[in-house]
Amino acid sequence: MKLDAGQFYGKTSQRLVAENFSFTEKSYSSSTEIPSHSHELAHFCFVLSGNYAEKIGQTDFERKPTALVYYPPDVSHAEEHHSNGRHLLVEIDTNG
Repeated sequence: MKLDAGQFYGKTSQRLVAENFSFTEKSYSSSTEIPSHSHELAHFCFVLSGNYAEKIGQTDFERKPTALVYYPPDVSHAEEHHSNGRHLLVEIDTNG
């Protein structure tokens, strides 16, 4: 599944759009499972709190607070959250 610009799983706490960037704070409850998906635009994810497992391609990662991850457009990934958590997502629109 491909998500359009500005779309992310989780509950939105705050969102700010500034020129070609959007800043979105999302919260996730423990035991949240996010199916494999990709995003139309590139983005960074900064883990503010919580721990989760992520699968990108055939590689598994354990994410924890202070992790910073870059996702190019169209890269599929899936998540399984182990605890309540918050992420700051910074989306980059290089077309606009």
